[in-house]
Amino acid sequence: MSKLLKLLFGLIAGLVGLLIVAIIVIPLLVDPNDFRGEITEAVTKSTGRSMKIEGDLSLSVFPWLGINTGAVELGNAQGFGQQAFAKVGSTQIRVRLLPLLSKKIEMDTLVLNGLELNLQRNKQGQDNWSDLAGAQPAPTGKKPTAGTPIAALAIGGIKLDNARIQFQDAANAKSFSLSSLNLNSGALQPGQAVDVALDGKLQSSDPAINTTIDLKTTLTADLDKQSLSLGKLALKLGELALSGEVTLGRLLGDDPSITGKLKLASFNPRQVFGQFGIKLPPTADGKALQRMSLDSLIGGSLNTLQLTDLQLVLDDTLLSGQLGLQRGQRTRLSHKLNLDRIDLDRYLPPASGAQAQGFRFVNTAQAAEAALIPVALLRSVDIKGSLQAGAIIVNRLQTENVKLDIDLSRGHLQLSPISADLYGGKYKGNISVDASQKQGSQPRLSVNETLSNVQLGPVTQAMYDTDLIVGEGNVSAKLTAQGQDILAMKKTLNGEIALQLDKGALNGINISQVIKETYALYKGQQAPAASGENKTDFSKLSISMQAQNGILRSEDLLIESQLPRIRGEGMIDIVTNRIDYTLKTSIDQGLAEQLGLKAEYVGVPLRVNLTGNLLKPSYQIDWTRAIGRIIEKQQKQKLLDSLFNKKKDAAPEQTAPATKTDSPTSQPQAPAKTAEEIRRERKQKEKEETKQKLKNLLGL
Repeated sequence: MSKLLKLLFGLIAGLVGLLIVAIIVIPLLVDPNDFRGEITEAVTKSTGRSMKIEGDLSLSVFPWLGINTGAVELGNAQGFGQQAFAKVGSTQIRVRLLPLLSKKIEMDTLVLNGLELNLQRNKQGQDNWSDLAGAQPAPTGKKPTAGTPIAALAIGGIKLDNARIQFQDAANAKSFSLSSLNLNSGALQPGQAVDVALDGKLQSSDPAINTTIDLKTTLTADLDKQSLSLGKLALKLGELALSGEVTLGRLLGDDPSITGKLKLASFNPRQVFGQFGIKLPPTADGKALQRMSLDSLIGGSLNTLQLTDLQLVLDDTLLSGQLGLQRGQRTRLSHKLNLDRIDLDRYLPPASGAQAQGFRFVNTAQAAEAALIPVALLRSVDIKGSLQAGAIIVNRLQTENVKLDIDLSRGHLQLSPISADLYGGKYKGNISVDASQKQGSQPRLSVNETLSNVQLGPVTQAMYDTDLIVGEGNVSAKLTAQGQDILAMKKTLNGEIALQLDKGALNGINISQVIKETYALYKGQQAPAASGENKTDFSKLSISMQAQNGILRSEDLLIESQLPRIRGEGMIDIVTNRIDYTLKTSIDQGLAEQLGLKAEYVGVPLRVNLTGNLLKPSYQIDWTRAIGRIIEKQQKQKLLDSLFNKKKDAAPEQTAPATKTDSPTSQPQAPAKTAEEIRRERKQKEKEETKQKLKNLLGL
């Protein structure tokens, strides 16, 4: 037994001695530089690519079996130029020696200094990395021979210093690069979480990105489930800060799954979007687009992404709900969203000059500059969903309880149905924008809208800075227009508009006062002082207009007011903002008394002509025509008087003889008419009938 123990200790001592000798002797006797040729030849045989090893190779044995290299370069795939596929300034690869005896691989931190990785895809869609996976062996029906199993694998970590990774995509004319890249990870063990920290500079051609990147997270990989989890995620892209947790599944599949929760901290879009090649346009409100944040659950897959419990904040607006994104030949969005309140006017282009007076009456020289409809965007994405909003302000119109469905397909947008509360009434409508390919660069707009029981004064005040017309009533419009700016849409406006109002007023014109002033001017007298407000009250107003190429024509204006009934006809040119309209009324007894007119003026028709600028028209009454009607009436009367002598022929007086009566109470009897008297009465009656017929014929 003692001999056996001595033998065993002797063997152990011998092995330890041999190990010590090997640790000392192997580095002295074995020069790894002598194996450069074998190493590069083996790599070329395995990959089909050339390999260059520059600088000296150094070897270590205990406690780490490792090798340090200088610059190493791996050639590119055939057909991708002379630029190296990968280069590294220096490397350090070490494995613990003793665990190898137990078939365990325990690597030290893998260090790569100055790594340069050149990824390419040519115009035919071929890349320069897929061949490194090697060809799959043809099936033989035999089970592959199992190699020596590895009991365990552990890597102390990965460290990249000053690395550069670039991707040139000729097929899509895009480029991408990560430069000044530093990566540090904790120990890598299957099924165990590992801390990762990365920083560098991110650049891209499309979209144009030029920003910094800083990533910290805890990675957990499950090879059996093909999943990768990113916990405690903290990603900064310039001023963008994203946090949360994300799990990717089916990593080897065509469409990896994704679940998790993400939060995008509040940031200033105007400052940040420029770093990602997004240039935000100027807005009417210089303080708009200065605050944005996002919080959402995510699910689905990379090609079919779902955002639920979405909370998106833009300035003072909160948008919540769910949003779906499907990628494919066409990008498709689906949504069910709720919005608390938004003022869309803040995000419109800045208004200047006449533009500030109202969206529909902007100066045409200014209007032609800006494209209103984003044709390229409408053609690039399909959208289907619904939106509810507590309040929306657009063109200074304040709407509440807005509901609308959105359907966008290949450039054809349908907003239908739309409903909203508006100034005490209801709005219902359908809006269609056809920006499909068949329309070319000139999209077509169609609207079918109704306003019911709406106070129209606040509407005109909001849109045009003046309450041109006030009253409660109904408005309907069926209109079409085509073009990319306000001017083009004005020129192509066609359709119908109808308006009915009760108990309102036309502001800016007092028709009674206009009649008095123009009559005084006609008589060469001083204009009378204005009495009352500069408006015309009415109990009822109705009008319909037909639009043809920007010109609105009307023939049925009806106004019922204190004046005799007012009717009107004429046209409004919204292209040049001109009006040529005629109001027709007549002089009543009250107006005649105010003007000091004789009784024969009562009933004389008057024509009030409105011409000039639509918002500030001039007024004129053709009193010469009106006085001419009076003179004409008088001349007709004289003509009648000359034709039919008004002086009645006086009948000769006859005295009937006295007749005595037997009774003092008897009454005298009327004398009988003579034949001549009967003839004269019949002739006078015929004259009166003929005269009346002539009056009727002449309109008197």
